[in-house]
Amino acid sequence: MYNEIIDQLCNLTIDKELRWQTIDNLIVDGRPYSQHFQHILPNKSFFTEYNGKEIVVLYGEMGGLFDDQIIGQYFIQEISGNQVYQLEVPEQNIVKLHTIITLS
Repeated sequence: MYNEIIDQLCNLTIDKELRWQTIDNLIVDGRPYSQHFQHILPNKSFFTEYNGKEIVVLYGEMGGLFDDQIIGQYFIQEISGNQVYQLEVPEQNIVKLHTIITLS
């Protein structure tokens, strides 16, 4: 189900029918959504409105515990009102959407 939504979001983004903004422009619980996280990069995390809900694509980085390697991870969420829902989508599909957003 969510993979179909990801494909729709990708196509709408390519066709420039969706406008993505960085998450510091999204207000949740009275403050920018970027302030809700420690390791999420606000300039590489985006949101848009889709079917009356906010769709959020997050990218975060953490340093490895035992080496200097940086570990990146992608997440996708749906926000309805002040409720946040994690969407169960394979990370490779989130990376695809994030790449399309970044290149648009």
